[in-house]
Amino acid sequence: MMKLVNLKRIAIMALSTAVLVSIISVIYLAKNKLYNAEQLLTEVKTYFRDVKGSYIVQQPIILNQINNNQPIYQGGITTYKNGKLIDYEFYADAYSGQVIDIIEL
Repeated sequence: MMKLVNLKRIAIMALSTAVLVSIISVIYLAKNKLYNAEQLLTEVKTYFRDVKGSYIVQQPIILNQINNNQPIYQGGITTYKNGKLIDYEFYADAYSGQVIDIIEL
């Protein structure tokens, strides 16, 4: 009888541990998932009017001077402004999708 109680306790502890590890893993993976680059480009394009061209580098890069060794996406937008084509470059956090900087070239 005592062995059966111990086996139940061990089974409950093992199941609890497995559930806890699963929850932590899901949270970790969700937090460390890269933002969709194409979705980010679509969102950045809404900041501008009359967009004539755009691009985004699909693979995140690390630029020390931009985001403290954190991966970022780099992209560009070309628009008409006052009858002229103007190029912009942008940087965004690769995990959150938050735009860090937009620079007129």
